[in-house]
Amino acid sequence: MDELEVYIVKASKLTLFDASYFLLTPHQNTNKFSFRQTDKSILEFDNKLYISRYRCFAKYITKFVLEAISGGRRRDICTTNTVFDWLKRAHPTEDFSTLQAAIRSAVNFDRDCTRCFEYRSGSLTIDAEAAVEKAAQLNPGFGEETFSLAVHWTCIAMK
Repeated sequence: MDELEVYIVKASKLTLFDASYFLLTPHQNTNKFSFRQTDKSILEFDNKLYISRYRCFAKYITKFVLEAISGGRRRDICTTNTVFDWLKRAHPTEDFSTLQAAIRSAVNFDRDCTRCFEYRSGSLTIDAEAAVEKAAQLNPGFGEETFSLAVHWTCIAMK
């Protein structure tokens, strides 16, 4: 069983909203599941990873600019995302719209965690906990495990 399967099994034991946040955060914050390790040197692998990230970023910016210029609204890619596929594997009995709503809620919760963050105290953890509390009030439906995970990812994001 590879690492992705372990994540999916853990997510299947969580509620739908918690599972969506649990699967979303490693996908957003790392490219852990995007590339398979090879027997190439670390330097060559890191260089390819850097180039791949740069190309993905360039495609995203190009698409964003073209949509902004054309006036077209941003299309919803929630259904084609790998997180949707992982969540579908973790909760196969849920229907399409419920999974989509759970992922949107997780994205909103993650965004609100960083949006509500303020550097007030001398501790990054205390500031992250305050931000997660504010985000939890704006986005109900998540459990305590998700809040502790959100504190961790908010500390990493705001470091």
